[in-house]
Amino acid sequence: MYYTPHNGGHILNKKSQHYLANIDLNQQEWRFKTMFVIELFDRCKENKVEVLNVNALKELAQPEIWKTLNSTVTNAKTAAEKFMLFVQINFVADSLAHQNPISLKARLSARQMKRWSTSVQVYEIKFSDDDKTQGLRRGMILAFRVLGDNAMPKKLFEITRVDGLTCCLRMGWSDYDKYKDKDLVVWINVNYKLYEVQYVCIKDIVYKKQIHNKLCFEDSPKIKAGYSTDYVTRELMHHDQYYNNRNDNSETDDDDDFQEITAPKQRQPAFYNKVEYNAVQKKAVDELTKDTDSTFVLFGPPGTGKTVTLVEAIVRIVRNGGRVLVCAPSNKAADVIAEMLIKRGQYEPKQLLRLISQNRDYNDISLSIRKHCGVEIMPTPEEPIQYFVVKSLNYYDIVVSTLGTAPNFRKFNQRRFSHIVVDEAGQAPEMEIWTTLSTYADNKARLILAGDPQQLGPYAIQLLEKPEYGYKDSMLTRLMARQDFQKDQTKMIQLHHSYRAHRHILSCYSRLFYNNSLIPTKNKDHSSLENWKGLRVPSFPFLFIDVDGECQQHGDESFSNAAEMLVILQVTNSIRQHLRNDDEIGIVSPYRHQSALIQSHLKDSNITVASVEKFQGSERRVILITAVRNGMRLGFLKDPRRLNTAISRAQHLLIIVGHAESLENIPHWEQIIRYCKDNNSFVQYGLDDWSC
Repeated sequence: MYYTPHNGGHILNKKSQHYLANIDLNQQEWRFKTMFVIELFDRCKENKVEVLNVNALKELAQPEIWKTLNSTVTNAKTAAEKFMLFVQINFVADSLAHQNPISLKARLSARQMKRWSTSVQVYEIKFSDDDKTQGLRRGMILAFRVLGDNAMPKKLFEITRVDGLTCCLRMGWSDYDKYKDKDLVVWINVNYKLYEVQYVCIKDIVYKKQIHNKLCFEDSPKIKAGYSTDYVTRELMHHDQYYNNRNDNSETDDDDDFQEITAPKQRQPAFYNKVEYNAVQKKAVDELTKDTDSTFVLFGPPGTGKTVTLVEAIVRIVRNGGRVLVCAPSNKAADVIAEMLIKRGQYEPKQLLRLISQNRDYNDISLSIRKHCGVEIMPTPEEPIQYFVVKSLNYYDIVVSTLGTAPNFRKFNQRRFSHIVVDEAGQAPEMEIWTTLSTYADNKARLILAGDPQQLGPYAIQLLEKPEYGYKDSMLTRLMARQDFQKDQTKMIQLHHSYRAHRHILSCYSRLFYNNSLIPTKNKDHSSLENWKGLRVPSFPFLFIDVDGECQQHGDESFSNAAEMLVILQVTNSIRQHLRNDDEIGIVSPYRHQSALIQSHLKDSNITVASVEKFQGSERRVILITAVRNGMRLGFLKDPRRLNTAISRAQHLLIIVGHAESLENIPHWEQIIRYCKDNNSFVQYGLDDWSC
């Protein structure tokens, strides 16, 4: 494989376009065209590789890429080289994962549907139980052609709704006639645009001198500023020509891209007049709102009021004439902070915009923020279409978006943001933050990162999970490891007072993950379940139940444990008698099959049974955790951040069910089990005289 950090990631020039003629992998037309990507696809095709893993990459790629993957990031240039390689590897892995069809005998049909007092035609594609339809969701693009007719060009259609094994599609009548009553081969079409935008934005930052100080690298060589793309979705084939033809003697900060359209300053009302804040929160708000362009980190462990503090700072910034772009790695996190901002600042739709992807279902959005989304629902002959009716972002004081969506709307914005805030920054790969900075930041904008690096970090494909590659290290983690941030409150502040959990639950994860720095608050509700009869010590609402059950494997990645499931159900039924609503209970299971097994016995309840990832950012009055795995191979359970996220969701009662002898081989688990034993809250199920 021909790859070096300097030329392997370059976009192909026109002379190399003929190379694309032989690429038919996954039967898609590739538009993300780098030499590394194309050559790797070519090698995968020759060697019939279906999954890009470490072994496959070692066989197909030359050693230069491993040098880049294992390299230490010291400045913007070395970071960009690594991040661009990440983007290309992710793209190839994603495309290979979808190269095989999900169905060979899908059928297309049409039916009449009543909508807005009129009858419309709805097109549906129906799958069978044997088809690989897991993960299909609204907004995904399906590619299909008639089975056996390879001469027919494939067609792309968008999914508008998923209902079991049936997907509604957006398509025209003429298209339907070609495919009705025929067996269809169906693929999932890869979103090349996502990778295309990431790649260009990362490459742009190397030449955006004015942003380097916000990245806070200790070694940042001087790089002469060059051409910077105004809109990242421009034709990539000419991208290198812009850089190659740039005037190396020029120095520019690209400030002309943004207009100074500022709102008039208003008199600052009495602050802290609605919410009680502790001294550390007040200090944090004061630092967050300072008139400076330096990068700031707000470290908010579970339940310390991180989002409340951030919201207060944003409201104050806007009241003083600032303009804020708020980003988060997920829609869930973005919705939470948008809802809190609307409530705290009493913002009208013309002041705050919750920017959403066109692929997101409008009906899944909270009623309180729908009118802030800039979307109208229009009826069509097939399915209702969401129209983005906002013509410009310029006159919104606050724009809230996900990190993935924000760059796609760069062309709608010409007014500079005074602050760029990233909430839950610990969950985002650093290159995603770069993408937003590349499209919206100038030399005057202030970058604020808020989050907790001890919680679940960025998701990475298996190929990039090794810690030495650095993919799962967020920008928040990198900055918090620096001595200057740790010692300077003008750069970073940690919140200490935790309002969420009972003091004995809090004490456990405070000692394990936060150097015993969290301070419990006196809340009378925290003791509300101390009288549950299953507790060994009434004042200690934390219990470990030792269960020696058989762990069964399902396929390559999922497991279940029937014995633990029975204990979870027994405990749940007992606790429900002490609660008003079932939705106060959350059951955390690291494996899909265990979740499904438990959920099948709780069909008529509102109890949430989900993975740690689904619970991140939320809390429950009662949390039950089933470890599932035992023996020597413990998989996910070895991840301390996953464990911390799970136990810190509990407010008033925490119960863990697992095999103690196996879990004690993991240091953090061993300390939790010892903590319960020392407080007489360890139960051996079936041996102890115990009943809930």
